[in-house]
Amino acid sequence: QSLLRTFHHFVDQLRVAGEETLQLYGHQREGGSWVRLLCLDPSRMMRRQFQSFEAAILMSATLRPAAYHQDLLGLEPNRCVYSEHVSGFSADNRGVYLATRVSTAYRDRAAHRQKTGELLRSIIEASPGHTAIYYSSYAMLESLAPLTKKEGVQVLQQTANMRDEDHRFIIDTLQDESQPVALHAVLGGLFSEGVDLPAGCLKTVVVVGPALPPVGVEREKIRDWCEERYGEGFAYAFLVPGMSRVIQAAGRIVRSAEDRGAVVLVGRRFGWRDYRKMLPEDWAVERVEEPALSVAEFWQTADATAVLG
Repeated sequence: QSLLRTFHHFVDQLRVAGEETLQLYGHQREGGSWVRLLCLDPSRMMRRQFQSFEAAILMSATLRPAAYHQDLLGLEPNRCVYSEHVSGFSADNRGVYLATRVSTAYRDRAAHRQKTGELLRSIIEASPGHTAIYYSSYAMLESLAPLTKKEGVQVLQQTANMRDEDHRFIIDTLQDESQPVALHAVLGGLFSEGVDLPAGCLKTVVVVGPALPPVGVEREKIRDWCEERYGEGFAYAFLVPGMSRVIQAAGRIVRSAEDRGAVVLVGRRFGWRDYRKMLPEDWAVERVEEPALSVAEFWQTADATAVLG
């Protein structure tokens, strides 16, 4: 019965599928043959839903660029009213630094691994408390995390298929400020999005490379579709989703109006124009030669200001 219900649902979706739905077929030696439906563009289905509403309010700190969300959600331009509000968090409480001397691109990772690991370790040493390091993949995390170990700093590491009790242990450990912690996690995962970390628990957030979706047949088809339909193939298929995850992860640093923290974006691509323009306008971004020194100076200034206050 379960199989029949699943098959019935699949056929129903196939019946209503339009040209934006790609039908994929494959065969695996152990798993056998499979058929999958891939939605290249949800705008047609979403437009129908929004048209049935009298009104809708969409709110998020990552709704930029507006054109991307308007296109893929099927929003009608004549029904849209945009309102962008200044962040309630003081820009002085957040230092944002670009570390572009190393490359995190796939072709460069092996050659830059040692330098990147040393860079991450120096930032952990410069941070006066807990540091969260977010990677674009588990493979990158497992490659670089062992190079960042520092005596006196407890290491917490996200794993695939993490159990609930392990997730809870990490959250509880981050609330304890008696010993510095280095949390190694992935972008788009449990600890970078949708989790409300305790206010002030993180002192520094490091993002290692933009979380661009991996290249493959499905993602290339999405890029081709978006290029033909919207003229923004790479941006819609790769850049916007990847940089949205970066911004979400950086948002873990400031959870209340009193929080302060440093954000370091590691990787050459963060200095490129198309990537940098995706960063929030209220971020005072600095490209620095020695990010660890900048983090240390940020906290020295923050501590001096707190004493004077």
